[in-house]
Amino acid sequence: MASLQLLGVGSADSVRHFNTNALVQQGEDRMLIDAGHTIGRALDACDLKVTDIDAVWITHCHADHIYGLERIGSQALFSGRAKPILYIDARLIDELWEQSLSGSMGRIGEGECTLDSYFAVRPFSPLFPHCAVYFLLFETRPTPASSALAFSFIGVCCSPALPFRCPISSVSSAPLLFCLILRCTNQIPYIPSLPC
Repeated sequence: MASLQLLGVGSADSVRHFNTNALVQQGEDRMLIDAGHTIGRALDACDLKVTDIDAVWITHCHADHIYGLERIGSQALFSGRAKPILYIDARLIDELWEQSLSGSMGRIGEGECTLDSYFAVRPFSPLFPHCAVYFLLFETRPTPASSALAFSFIGVCCSPALPFRCPISSVSSAPLLFCLILRCTNQIPYIPSLPC
């Protein structure tokens, strides 16, 4: 069974509650939803390391959601372990690399690097799987001039007694839905129906 754990619920300046990050875990497979600059400390608080991460899904390119990618990618590259999967909207790849990460990750002692040097980049469709969990994506507007991706899990069961760690039932079980919306502050988003 997979689980969802909120690793941080704070803003870009949050020290105490870490940046908004979540961890989807199934067995030994761990996928982050966003990786802000506090991700190392947030993982450490859960007795995990950045090298324990197998995949990252980036919802949008704000610093408090992406600056942990430098640490995750660099540690994977220099440890010789497999590249973590990077799930990202194809429209965001150039913005992520050219405007944010290339300055510190674009050149190392071994020469020129690209995003693909650090991650197995996988542009996704609105419905994409990781392990046995399916993510249904939809766009939100946190401010009138910007957009971010929110998501629904297909096959999720959350216990009210465990507000920060939720078991996710397998896709083959009853089709329950849990919706987590990041950075939706000015309007209620349209939530698409499940493709049943």
